[in-house]
Amino acid sequence: MLDQRGCQYRPHVLAVQVGQQIAVTNNDDFLHNVHALSLDNPAFNFGQPTKDPQGRKVEPMRTPEVFKVKCDVHPWMSAVVYVGAHPFFGVTKEDGTFAIPAGLPDGEYTLVAWQEKLGERQGVVDVKSGKAQGADFTFRGQ
Repeated sequence: MLDQRGCQYRPHVLAVQVGQQIAVTNNDDFLHNVHALSLDNPAFNFGQPTKDPQGRKVEPMRTPEVFKVKCDVHPWMSAVVYVGAHPFFGVTKEDGTFAIPAGLPDGEYTLVAWQEKLGERQGVVDVKSGKAQGADFTFRGQ
């Protein structure tokens, strides 16, 4: 669910899996435009009238991609959509913590952390009995 509230997209980063639909709601008392800048997934660009809490669904995502969503009416509004190939991803909370859904088999994995302005960091994590070791990342501001 991508909501428009207080002239902001919430959440700012939305993570979905290939095959999932995105629903867009409008909880503001005025018109917004929802314009996806996707390259490989279904494009959408529609006006959303005052108060649409039921929302509008867009086509399911087809392939992994990261793309922006903007409002052509309010140019400061933007969101980022991450489309993952598998269910083992997450979005950080305000304090920077995150969780990967249960069910990841034991083994060694490359974990990728991405930040909109600071780029990407990678690290190797070892998963044993559902617990990961080495999943700490530091991003330094520019």
